[in-house]
Amino acid sequence: MKQRKIFDATKARVKGTELEQYALKKQFAEAKKPGVIKPLKPAKQNWRVKHANFIRMVRSNRSNPEDGGSVQVSEPDPDYIQCDHCGRRFNETAAERHIPICANTKHRPKPAANKGSSGNAIADDEARMRKRLDFKPPPPKARKSPEKTTRK
Repeated sequence: MKQRKIFDATKARVKGTELEQYALKKQFAEAKKPGVIKPLKPAKQNWRVKHANFIRMVRSNRSNPEDGGSVQVSEPDPDYIQCDHCGRRFNETAAERHIPICANTKHRPKPAANKGSSGNAIADDEARMRKRLDFKPPPPKARKSPEKTTRK
């Protein structure tokens, strides 16, 4: 069976325009560059293990624990990487993004309360809270109602 030709939208769009000569040059230059194509790493084929663990967990959880069946907790996925800082699990690419950010947020220094000593800060906070709780809003002003009109 004959392989279908791959449709290039850029090529079709610039055909017959002044841009055609520049677009085609760029396309040929990219094709000649060595090492542009990244080799794909083979995906791990452990879906059978995952599936077997899932089926075992579902079957064990269907059984009633009162009748002697035990509730089984699923094992963590071995493909995931655990974050040292928060304990969450991520796939490889997400872990590469998450772990540096999590390290910064978990170990960030706490902001200083106030410039004074901590005893003064607590007293200031309590005074501020008392002032807020003791506040009495001014009484509402009486509204001027429009004159009542009578219908005839």
